[in-house]
Amino acid sequence: MAQIGIEEFSQRMYRRSGTEGLPAHLERVWGIQVDKATELDLGVSRVDRRDGPSWVARLFPRVRPIECVRGYAEILHFLESQDLPAERCANPSPVSTQEARASS
Repeated sequence: MAQIGIEEFSQRMYRRSGTEGLPAHLERVWGIQVDKATELDLGVSRVDRRDGPSWVARLFPRVRPIECVRGYAEILHFLESQDLPAERCANPSPVSTQEARASS
């Protein structure tokens, strides 16, 4: 097995490609106007909108199947239907794909 250096390891572990394209993706898919996106954590961004309230968007790793991400959204919809405190999905079908990875 090939060894990698600490810099390459850090890039693989602590960076998620595609975040720079997130605003354009959200505008194209959801028809919103993004003012700015701020990374809060690995794959998690706060999206400040010009046309509505801020969103939290997640960009999942490529190895996470889209079916799993849809399952997470279903859990959030269930929690909302039970009036339990949890995140709320911004859309009834909140999962999309960006650069071959799921986002919600």
